[in-house]
Amino acid sequence: MDDITEQRCTDPSFTQSKFAGCHFFDNSPFALFRSKLDGSEIINANDKFFELLGLTREEVLGKPFLARYADPAQRDSILCTVDDKGHIVDAEVQFIHKNGEVRDCLASVTVFKEEGVLEGILLDVTERKRTEAALLKTMGLYRDFVEGTSDLVTQVDETGRFLFVNRNAEKYFGWSPAECIGKFAFDFIHPEDRPKTASAFQEWVGSGTESVTFENRQIRRSGEVYDILWTINLYYEDNKLKQINSIARDVTIQRR
Repeated sequence: MDDITEQRCTDPSFTQSKFAGCHFFDNSPFALFRSKLDGSEIINANDKFFELLGLTREEVLGKPFLARYADPAQRDSILCTVDDKGHIVDAEVQFIHKNGEVRDCLASVTVFKEEGVLEGILLDVTERKRTEAALLKTMGLYRDFVEGTSDLVTQVDETGRFLFVNRNAEKYFGWSPAECIGKFAFDFIHPEDRPKTASAFQEWVGSGTESVTFENRQIRRSGEVYDILWTINLYYEDNKLKQINSIARDVTIQRR
């Protein structure tokens, strides 16, 4: 098959029939279509386009397409940009599937005013959007939990420096979360408890321990000493310690 890419890009008179017959058009992983500029008719499209809409070739070709937009104003917005620049890349647009489901797409469109047509490429990002929405929801729930708990939540790197502390750092350490970041977690441990904590830490890492509970005493900024029960989770990468996530609870009253 002849390479028609350069001709298609440089010769406006290159016919749609030749383009539609090329291997790329028929086998593209993207939905490709060509329609009249006024949206009154889909002139040609590939199988991926029909799949995106859940329609057959007979239901699409030669038919108006405006009704397939979830919001016709999106098409008007795209055309305004295209009219100004001649093309648009990755514009967000929604189409209605035959089953009524709204499909989120990224549209790249070029207008050929002399021919009175536009050609477009659609990338279906519906599942990606759903995944992103679910992730944002999960992150929101996690954030609400982390900031809403009365416990101290911390994350330290492999060297023992704080990467994250929740808002309870103020209550437990007497330092704001921002002030704690980068500080050594061991600096907050009572001096008498540092040796046993360091020994336990070395034993956990040496044996590849992933989860453990531990008690020691901490010192607030004010000098006040209090007892802490830690629930500690250690994470490794290639058998090397990567980070430690912990939840701490003040058990001073129970221990004294």
